Amino acid sequence: ALPLSNIDQTSQASVSLVVDSEPPSIVEVIKPRIDVELQIEDMYNIEFEATFKETNINSSNILLNWRVVYDENPSISIVQGTDNLDITATGGTGTMRGSIQLGALLLDSHYSKPSSLQLWITGTDMAGNQIDSEGNSAINPLAEVPIHHRHAVPVISPSDIQYNPAAEQNSGEVIQITIITRNEGDAQGEVLFTIYEILPTGAAKEIASKNETIPLGSQPMQLRYEWVPNMEGL
Repeated sequence: ALPLSNIDQTSQASVSLVVDSEPPSIVEVIKPRIDVELQIEDMYNIEFEATFKETNINSSNILLNWRVVYDENPSISIVQGTDNLDITATGGTGTMRGSIQLGALLLDSHYSKPSSLQLWITGTDMAGNQIDSEGNSAINPLAEVPIHHRHAVPVISPSDIQYNPAAEQNSGEVIQITIITRNEGDAQGEVLFTIYEILPTGAAKEIASKNETIPLGSQPMQLRYEWVPNMEGL
């Protein structure tokens, strides 16, 4: 028998497509640590590692963006660049890994002032959604890592402060104060030394204040001051 002409024999099957509308997001930066200074020798090979949340990341266009800025003027980049990242993903999460070599791009004089390495990641998933830029952009970096700068580190202990005469001093008598300090840093520096006398009322009175140059080196340095107390009980 032939089918009736007014009966539709077309299949009624349908296909549903689910379009991913969620952007990929960075969960955590593991390397470098943001609470540890990058040492000068580290700058030639800085390891990067971060975890992300996304099922179908587009590994071909993920970029690690970086720049170095002075802390006193972070709006100006000293050096900047991008690097590709290796992606491993399983079940909606994954890891991005790479490295940055920028030591050769910075002059030795760069390390005389505080600076930081800023990092952020760009790219998309397979549906074209951009990686979430909240807390992950040039304006608001994903991570900001301090870079070591050479500076003086003066060290003084209570035993390094000596008085002459060492016994009880009299009002109106010249007292010599000797301070022995060591520079445990990696550069010469200027240090402001201020000495106070504590009055019987408990108030503090400045008796000496001077900028001193602390040279680089392991040898202790002696600083001498004179003080003439003008009342008893100090």
